[in-house]
Amino acid sequence: MKVFLSPTITDDQVSRPLTFEQKVRLFHDRFHGWKFEIAHRMLEGYEAKDGTKIPPIPDAGFAAMDAMFSYFEPIGKYVHGYCDTYPKNTQSSGKYFKLGVQSVFPELDSHPDQVEVDTLLSLLWKGVRCGLYHAGKLHGKIAITGSILEPIRVDPQEKVMFINPHVLVLALMDHLDNYRDRLLIEGPSGGWSQRFVARYDFDNA
Repeated sequence: MKVFLSPTITDDQVSRPLTFEQKVRLFHDRFHGWKFEIAHRMLEGYEAKDGTKIPPIPDAGFAAMDAMFSYFEPIGKYVHGYCDTYPKNTQSSGKYFKLGVQSVFPELDSHPDQVEVDTLLSLLWKGVRCGLYHAGKLHGKIAITGSILEPIRVDPQEKVMFINPHVLVLALMDHLDNYRDRLLIEGPSGGWSQRFVARYDFDNA
């Protein structure tokens, strides 16, 4: 019996041990197919294999956000090659979540107002990630909306955050694709690739 290692890759399609390229493609396929594609289908609907038009799921924003916000902490750890276990480093979760956000949105590093950036990162961590995962709700002044063009907008004066999940899921898909492409172009000897493999092997030991 075939075992699916990711949405489109089965155990009989890979070698043992896995090659570098196989690790990259598995990582990409898992987040794309099991997380982002599902979130996108919930929000936008999709066309089934038989051509049937499946509509969006009403009130799917929170479920889609659950899937999307599981990306930031892992990608922060993969990009930086972080390998450690809980509870030895209990503070690493928030740290690498925020580094993951900055990886997805690198323009934050050059933002002229770093106080605004710190506010955004704290709201995303405490208000969205921890709120969703620990309480099933958003904490603080955070709203889901389809009326903004960017994925995330913060009013620094009022410390209010707006998130458009329809745009955010596309931004995350784009980041994941670019990360995969960068690794494959760089090859296994590159710095980004070595950090990726270190974390991949740690997660799959």
